[in-house]
Amino acid sequence: MFPLETNKTKIVDSKGRRVKLVGVNWSGAHMCRHCVDGLEYRKLKELCKEIRGFGFNTVRLTFSLQMFYDNNHISNKYISANPELFNIKAMDLFDLTIKELTDAGLMVILNNHISSSMWCCS
Repeated sequence: MFPLETNKTKIVDSKGRRVKLVGVNWSGAHMCRHCVDGLEYRKLKELCKEIRGFGFNTVRLTFSLQMFYDNNHISNKYISANPELFNIKAMDLFDLTIKELTDAGLMVILNNHISSSMWCCS
């Protein structure tokens, strides 16, 4: 399938077949919590499978440069439904999120959404 490229107005895979991106945004890693939203309620793997189950094939995953550079430990309160992840660092969780998404058959668009971690649009 990969790499994707363009052919005139279409996105195509390595065999020239048209690829339609059907995407969803998953925010949170660009905020001060430095992890995707929802992990205090659901297992990471379940969320990724559910996104695919809804018919999406692409996830736009936001992050901040501050998350990358600080690489702090994620507060357990933000990942309380995933106790196996307690004491994980931000970039390790971000990498694991990408792995779980791709393992579920999803393409990931990384979005360097903002430099300093905060709500972007205030």
